[in-house]
Amino acid sequence: MITNLKNVMIMASRYDSFGNDLIQGVIEYSKFRGNWALTTELPPYLASYHDEGLNYSLENSGFDGVIAYIPNRHEADKIHFGSLPAVIAHDTQESLNHEIPYITCDNMEIGRLASSFFDERGYKNRGFFGFKNFQWSVQRQKGFTEANRREKIKTDSLLIESSEFKPENELEKKVLPWLRKLPKPVCILCGNDDLGLYLIKVCKKYEMKIPDNIAILGVDNNEIDCNLTTPSLSSIAYNSKRAGFQAAETLDLLMAGKPAPNKKIVISPIKVVDRMSTNAYAVTDTDVIRALSFIKNNSMSPLQVTEVADAVNLSRRTLSRKFKEHIGRTVADEIKRAQIDAISHMLINSHMSVSEIAFRIGLNDSSHISRYFKMNTGLTPLEYRKQFSGKNIHLS
Repeated sequence: MITNLKNVMIMASRYDSFGNDLIQGVIEYSKFRGNWALTTELPPYLASYHDEGLNYSLENSGFDGVIAYIPNRHEADKIHFGSLPAVIAHDTQESLNHEIPYITCDNMEIGRLASSFFDERGYKNRGFFGFKNFQWSVQRQKGFTEANRREKIKTDSLLIESSEFKPENELEKKVLPWLRKLPKPVCILCGNDDLGLYLIKVCKKYEMKIPDNIAILGVDNNEIDCNLTTPSLSSIAYNSKRAGFQAAETLDLLMAGKPAPNKKIVISPIKVVDRMSTNAYAVTDTDVIRALSFIKNNSMSPLQVTEVADAVNLSRRTLSRKFKEHIGRTVADEIKRAQIDAISHMLINSHMSVSEIAFRIGLNDSSHISRYFKMNTGLTPLEYRKQFSGKNIHLS
């Protein structure tokens, strides 16, 4: 018989990758503890209140603690936790009243990451498609717009009410003219994957070329949904699994009567998962496009500028001039960027040691790769893995 069994409720969607990853992080921590009983379903008497849109309390529901990620602020404010140990989404009034630790997404950084990604692709025409009544969407728009402004690039935004997002054609009457008036080629950041998938559907219906004329980027990186469409949707991934683990770790302290070390658990974006919907460069020079493709396909090799020039049958000087003219970076800068991206991908998506990764890219000295990586990211490889990888979570 397990002593001191803790009944923990996880209130998060199981129907999207974000919620699933968050739950997986809680499960991973609970396995370490060994004395947690988890549930993701509300008891019937509470579910009925929820369905009727009424307020309800979890304080005397038989749970020892709860982790609740409900992005809709209106719905989140209907739930009351009282003195029950809890970690919840956003800084709701309930969180302020009872000093409850909360989970929040760094939406501004999502916007900045998207802007940086499109900078690398050479896009000067940029749009944002999002919801005006959801704070997370507005924040993503703000982060994107401000980052673009620093590059002296204007953002053409279209914001809709969530109630307008229906399968009927009414929304097309607003979206289609907006898409047609955007100067091409254009890149568009969408508030989430659902909006990105909708734009792909509209573009295909009216024969707008993706990604040649319109590059589309979503947020959430729901693997199944992003790959259901053709072209597949590129999307920004964030580490909700790590946030789930940290939320569970925090809840464990609260259930033991100890204070939480941090009031806020931040979900940070990891990277852009590049798929077909952004697989293009806003560059007209075919030599530069071929060189960029060669660098990307050989990012795991110790490339030299002369090798890239030879691959596209140009002199080093000519290729360097074209890179400066068309994308504003040197060939060496692009090689470095591609290598850092490849190293980041391996740190997040594999269990390879830093030494093994160094060997893969042709470096025999792991200390050299650590210095190189930190100089370009501000983090050592191990710090980067610990911060962003959901596959290497350890208690400390």
